[in-house]
Amino acid sequence: MRPEDFLFASELANTMNWNMAPEDFQFMSQLEPEGCLVLFDDSKPSGVATCISYGKMGWFGNLIVKKEIHHKGAGSLLVKQAINYLQSKGVETIGLYAYPDLLNFYGNLGFKADERFIVLQAQTLNSSKTKPLPRIGKLHFRSITKFDEECFGETEQNCLNQSFLNREI
Repeated sequence: MRPEDFLFASELANTMNWNMAPEDFQFMSQLEPEGCLVLFDDSKPSGVATCISYGKMGWFGNLIVKKEIHHKGAGSLLVKQAINYLQSKGVETIGLYAYPDLLNFYGNLGFKADERFIVLQAQTLNSSKTKPLPRIGKLHFRSITKFDEECFGETEQNCLNQSFLNREI
């Protein structure tokens, strides 16, 4: 996936009401550049899929192809390409979330349902009833890191030195 594909990927994903932005695909491409795939039908982009590796574990997601090429092998091709890529990275187990109507599709590609995994859903909370989280200053940060140190063994100085604390999310 190239930067010029991010808009296409988000628009295609949003045909499924996934509420994705080009920045979502940009972020995924930064995490795993070779794991973000675009399928072309001749020279036209027609499908996308993403995957990421975590050592021996991998994750597959965001598979979507244009409706006009459904049931023509495009989705299977993207999944197989992602599996090959993840295997080349040393991944031994690949996880994914799937809609119930796609269990057979993924089952035919070697995926099995994990009965130990349960998806929980909750109604959307009414934002007028929830209070915004307070901003924290240095004083609060020090007490939070002291608490972390007591619970997890991390020191405040090590937390302060971590680059993720300086990154804007």
